[in-house]
Amino acid sequence: MLGFAYIDPDAGFTFEAHGDVVLDAQGEPIRKPDQLEGKARLIMRVAQNVKVACLDAGTVARLGLPARSESLKFYADKRAPAEHEAMWGSHLNAIGAFTEALRHLEPARKSGYKSDLLWFETGFAYNATEQFDNAIEVLDPAVAASPENQRLIGELAFAYMHKGNFKRAIELYNLALSKYREGETDRRDQYAFNLASAYHFAGNEKAATEWMSKARAWQAQGEAEVK
Repeated sequence: MLGFAYIDPDAGFTFEAHGDVVLDAQGEPIRKPDQLEGKARLIMRVAQNVKVACLDAGTVARLGLPARSESLKFYADKRAPAEHEAMWGSHLNAIGAFTEALRHLEPARKSGYKSDLLWFETGFAYNATEQFDNAIEVLDPAVAASPENQRLIGELAFAYMHKGNFKRAIELYNLALSKYREGETDRRDQYAFNLASAYHFAGNEKAATEWMSKARAWQAQGEAEVK
């Protein structure tokens, strides 16, 4: 069978069929007549491993196949280049490829593009690679520009805590937690655990104990909601 194999984000490993092929006496591929040609498109999900051979451009042209899959038009990324790079950075951060993420995020930031997503993902990648000064350089103005974004505030607090500025980290974690609204739980227990650590290193054991209790309660609440 001839066609294009690709990964569809919803359907998984997918095949776009363009008829069948046989080999002539010399072993060259010949395309068999396709009754669906020009009438319909056959796209199927591949549920098991199959053998695949890639055809060179000359063979593709000789068989009368399209050079590109028609499906590509549905996946065309029409966003601005910097926005595209920010999304790449976000995906790479999600799988732990922080250094590779920065290769996309740093040029996007230097281009002048501004977004909470870009700032957060850049700061996150810097923190993950222990470049805390760079994280602060990115996140301080980002928080000033988006003072209601608790994710930016929390990430900045993380950078200050790992720089040893526990007073500033405590201020920021308290600020991040104050931005939560009723029913929100994302990152709340994480911030509380970090806040407990910051109070501990700052020498305030009473506050550290109180925040550790809150963190454990919020963590249990979050786990119960998932179940």
